[in-house]
Amino acid sequence: MAMEPTKPRVWSEEEIKLLIELAHLKMSAPAIAKQLGRHIASVRRRAHQLGLLLPAGRREPQERAQAGSMNPPRVMLISNRH
Repeated sequence: MAMEPTKPRVWSEEEIKLLIELAHLKMSAPAIAKQLGRHIASVRRRAHQLGLLLPAGRREPQERAQAGSMNPPRVMLISNRH
């Protein structure tokens, strides 16, 4: 016997406030999902609906800051000469 798909849980006001707060702290979707007890896709979908930007990748902000100091951003030079 196959299992019926579960009905999506409604987001509470507290969950939405926490999602906004954690997104502003630049936490990753997997970290937020773990804290909220929700699927990663659910967190990404709600963040998108709220107009929030979540960082790509799975590193936490502290790790990202340390990595950023060792790896300067890459710059692509574009020439206008023909």
